[in-house]
Amino acid sequence: MKFMQYSLVCFSQAGYLIGNETTGRTVVVDLRRDIDEDAAPQALTLDETDAEFASATMPSMESSGELGALMSLLPPPPARVLDLGCGTGWLSWILQSSGYHVTGVDIAPRAVELAQAYVAQMAMPDHIEVGVPVFLASPADALPFDSEFDAAIFFDSLHHVPDERSAIMAVARALKPGGVLLTSEPGRGHAAASAAVVEKFGVTERDMPVGRIRKAGEAAGLVHVATLSRADELGSHLYGWLGKPLTLRSWLLNRSPLRIVKQFITSEVRRLDNGIVVMRRPEA
Repeated sequence: MKFMQYSLVCFSQAGYLIGNETTGRTVVVDLRRDIDEDAAPQALTLDETDAEFASATMPSMESSGELGALMSLLPPPPARVLDLGCGTGWLSWILQSSGYHVTGVDIAPRAVELAQAYVAQMAMPDHIEVGVPVFLASPADALPFDSEFDAAIFFDSLHHVPDERSAIMAVARALKPGGVLLTSEPGRGHAAASAAVVEKFGVTERDMPVGRIRKAGEAAGLVHVATLSRADELGSHLYGWLGKPLTLRSWLLNRSPLRIVKQFITSEVRRLDNGIVVMRRPEA
């Protein structure tokens, strides 16, 4: 089957707005199927089967810088990595093709099916043989793992989980002693900004600030290592002005000590709200 190129905008853990760049067709892919009533708000439904959707799994430009930051914080390959809220598998595949041994977990069985189809396409014979990720349909708080992973990642997915404490407790149990948990989540104001999506699709959209993640991790026995600024926001602060018309005034303003101080303060305030949280399971 020929796979078409799509662009992707993710609006939930398991729901995607896909625009076909060739035809201009826009399709909402809903992935809530065979999920119990309590878990349904964490995902969306899809009744039809279309293998072409499996190729609609690349991150947005905005998330690419953040992905690079997260990967730089991982232990070196061939570490075992748990991709939580993996959706249709794009992050799992990037990690796997970088030399990691990856298990992707998503609450939506349909998302797992699409992830499997996606990596099967990407791992064609003309690609370097790196193996494929393993995928599992499971709620984040019911992981069947015990001391098996070197690292775990919640990349824009923990805020879809109704109870972050039980989810992180399960992840802490899945990590090996010394294993690291990385989270990159929206902070305060996300739930209010997502009200229209919640009303239309019934999904879970929660604020997930750094403090809440830290408390959940510490309650699960994890040790806070660092809270880092988001790479995508740092990029905007450092280079965003380059995309605007260049004038002598803008050139001078963007090099002024006051602007540099303002950018630093803004970055620090944002870091404490929606930064990358690094936590570690203590060594035995």
